[in-house]
Amino acid sequence: MIKRTQLPRLLLLTVGLTSGIEYYFFPPKTIQQKEIIQYIDKSAKPVITKQEKHIPLTTKNAKSVFRQNGLLWSEKILKKQGCLKINAGDLLIISSQKENHKTTVLKAMLYTKDGYSYFFNINNKTITRSKLKRVLKTITADYKKSFQHTVAPYKLPKALTTEAMRALSLATNTKTQLVNGVKIQFVYSTIELPGNPFFGSELKHIGLRGKTKVDVFAFNQGQKRGYYTADGKQLVHDTLKNPIRSRFSFRDGFGYRKDPFTHERRFHSGLDLSAPRGTPVYSAASGTVVYCGHNGGYGKIVEVRHTGTMRTRYAHLHHIKVKLGQTIDATTVVGTVGSTGRSTAPHLHYEVIKNGQRVNPRKFSILDNNALSGKLLAAFNGIKAQCHKALTKV
Repeated sequence: MIKRTQLPRLLLLTVGLTSGIEYYFFPPKTIQQKEIIQYIDKSAKPVITKQEKHIPLTTKNAKSVFRQNGLLWSEKILKKQGCLKINAGDLLIISSQKENHKTTVLKAMLYTKDGYSYFFNINNKTITRSKLKRVLKTITADYKKSFQHTVAPYKLPKALTTEAMRALSLATNTKTQLVNGVKIQFVYSTIELPGNPFFGSELKHIGLRGKTKVDVFAFNQGQKRGYYTADGKQLVHDTLKNPIRSRFSFRDGFGYRKDPFTHERRFHSGLDLSAPRGTPVYSAASGTVVYCGHNGGYGKIVEVRHTGTMRTRYAHLHHIKVKLGQTIDATTVVGTVGSTGRSTAPHLHYEVIKNGQRVNPRKFSILDNNALSGKLLAAFNGIKAQCHKALTKV
């Protein structure tokens, strides 16, 4: 095929003189225009490249990633198959083909941290769901210099090593008991994907073997979430009794006080903890959110049920970070410090309710009932047996 294009009508001529000055002459439009002929060879093969993209998903970027790759049609199908939402850390692998400047998606695979894979059939727009197999991995190493230095040769994800160190610090004084020569036992579960051997990795057990024996097990099932000793008792820092983990000051205590509005003597049913606006507020322990919203003088409030008779309230919040019915644990941020409702300055109003009666949070430990029992204890013992079996194989 021959394509004809014309040169611009205006031709530019230059003449160089010995003086170094260039003169530009603009010829009249009557000058005959020259034509250029471009030959295109149709026998040339198109440039085709194939590529595979690994895209970590978040709740914020998921929709835009699906839209950019023409996968928005999959949203309804995923919900029908039980994938109600994308969680941070889920992985989308897209295989595509680029021919010249046109990109075509050939296939896509979605791997979720809850242990499922979803194969996207691009041609007939169907999705096949499969259960992923989790495997237990173990590490046994002699402690040297620091925990991070000890596990560095295994190239574990930073989040996994941080969680293991945090769990270990709940059961022992790491400054005095983590010394050279102590043996560290590390058990985690993972889904091994091509190019990603640590996908969805979860801590199962961290232990020490030396002068003293330390065992910590991670257990997430039902409302009981967190780290437990070998006999099923939950391990929690003392500071978890207070929902604010950063710097704060006690503004008002539990009992009678002078009301800041009426200046009359009035009973105060909780603790007031002063902190800057926006400071994270954590749940005191694991439980279920039974109320969240605006409630009169409380302002924005979150109420959590921990057992059948025990609840906690977090009032005057600036923002609420949880939803009604959500199962949470002691690491969940329920909201941020604010001054909504009947309040004079940013602070948290914190209440503990037992058997329908408000009790003093400073004298009552929310953790008294956080020991596993019944079916939960049986499930916990099953995980403990799996970890022991994996360690004996090493």
